[in-house]
Amino acid sequence: MSIQKFSAPDPSPASGFIIIDLPHAEAADGVVRCAKKVLVDGARTMARSRTYAWALLEQQRSGASAGISAAGERDAAMAAFLDAAGPASDSGTLVLDAAKGVGVEELDPLRAGDPRHDGDDAELLAASLVGAVAATPAGLDGRTVGIEGAGTALPAVLRAFAAAGARPTAIGLADRTVMLPLGADPHVVATAFDADGTAFDPEVLPDATVVAEHHVDALLHAEVDILVCGSKVGLVDHEVAPRLSAAVLAPIGPVPVTAKALAVAARNGVVVLPDFLTTAGPLQRFLVEGSAEQVAAATDAAGRSAEFVTHAEGAHLGACLAAEEFLSSWCDELPFGRPLA
Repeated sequence: MSIQKFSAPDPSPASGFIIIDLPHAEAADGVVRCAKKVLVDGARTMARSRTYAWALLEQQRSGASAGISAAGERDAAMAAFLDAAGPASDSGTLVLDAAKGVGVEELDPLRAGDPRHDGDDAELLAASLVGAVAATPAGLDGRTVGIEGAGTALPAVLRAFAAAGARPTAIGLADRTVMLPLGADPHVVATAFDADGTAFDPEVLPDATVVAEHHVDALLHAEVDILVCGSKVGLVDHEVAPRLSAAVLAPIGPVPVTAKALAVAARNGVVVLPDFLTTAGPLQRFLVEGSAEQVAAATDAAGRSAEFVTHAEGAHLGACLAAEEFLSSWCDELPFGRPLA
């Protein structure tokens, strides 16, 4: 793993880093986050998750992750980051997408060398997420779903679950949990959320639709068959895991489950799908041209969850072992540590 550090010119305290998980890989990609202070440890884990996603796709690529610690000097921090990331981005060997605290348009200077085909990341994320859950033994028909952390992909995720016969009944927002009746039409529900998945307008729903609102943490313990989560690294820890009601936990963001939580969930019979499988859909833009073809490829790749859920060590470890088998075919040694918070 390599870490490239950068800092804004004195006297600005702004600084940051760019992590490449496998420096010997020809190309790397991941996300960049900005806050008052971004920690390296979480970024390492996010980069590792992306490396394992590429390994499941049998591609010799690396995960990457960048952090910008603005410390009150955001403009200076962003300028320093763009300078640091520019050469590799221009060559197409490093692709970084906007994550928490970073606007998509702020990364426009890094797009000249972007090697990806046109595509819809939200639709591709929904395809890999829903495809992975649909391939589990119980499938999706008639199953209830709770969703948090979907962000701008929420409408696409709601539509994809509805198309598979599932019924979203709980939606987690930044400040509350919205509980929906079982009969609510997911396609109509999708229109009640704004473009970034943070605001909800119940007036859009048909008359007499009863919507209840609860504390933000209620989503994690909602009585649903499938829990979709991923708003932050380590969201589901050893304190949250014992109270999970869902039979399947499907990440929609990087590494939301801790190692201790995974062990607790396994003891309780909860299937924890690996985030590096459920969130890998957008990677098809590097590999496949054409939106329909990308969605089909993302769904097909996610179907490997049928293989992993029957593994003696569980779905997450089964997927890790499959990824590591490919990594061993081209890396002299495996990277230390698996993608768990």
